[in-house]
Amino acid sequence: MKRVSLLVAVLAVAASANAATVTFSFDTPFKTTDLESASTGGSLSMFDTNLGNLTGAVLTLRGTLKGTITLNAGNAGSVDMAGATTSNMNFFSVVPGIKSLLDAHDPEMALGYNTGPTLVHLNANDTFTTALLSSSKSDVLDLSNILGQVSAAGGGTFALTCSTSTRLAVGGGISGSSAAQASTASCGADIVYTYNASTTNVPEPGSLALVGLALAGIGFAARRRA
Repeated sequence: MKRVSLLVAVLAVAASANAATVTFSFDTPFKTTDLESASTGGSLSMFDTNLGNLTGAVLTLRGTLKGTITLNAGNAGSVDMAGATTSNMNFFSVVPGIKSLLDAHDPEMALGYNTGPTLVHLNANDTFTTALLSSSKSDVLDLSNILGQVSAAGGGTFALTCSTSTRLAVGGGISGSSAAQASTASCGADIVYTYNASTTNVPEPGSLALVGLALAGIGFAARRRA
């Protein structure tokens, strides 16, 4: 009985060695906002079912906004001003299950930055420009319920695109004062597939060694009894 238990335990460890993951990703270059979904995004590989049995998939979406805000007092006198850039980033996919998950998160990400916690004091005709500001976020989607939509024999790809809607809000100021923002954005994604490697693959050396060790132990125990 002990011999059988030992062999089962070792085989279980060997089987776990077949568990594996594979990752695919893309990142877009920074572009002046606003981004358009028709021209911004990338593609991710589907899982190739020839590798084995797909057990899980996790999609991580990323978005980054960078830019500056400029405040101008105008010539009417000194003013106290503030500015805030906000950008809603959305992702799109033609894969039905992913589309449903994305539609449930609208907007997908709310990015933004501002001139600071206090108003900026400017004298007449003064201009203030921030240093380069940035905002980054990510969102994780579990695709476990739609594995059949992101896998196929031989693999394949599916597109994932993004867009932004960016605006500048200004506080304070007087007639003649003004503000402007200059921003760029980038989006990206990772997909991680978890699977059990096909049993038709040649066993890993470590797995063979474990099984061999178990069999040797059983043989040794049998000889001692004899």
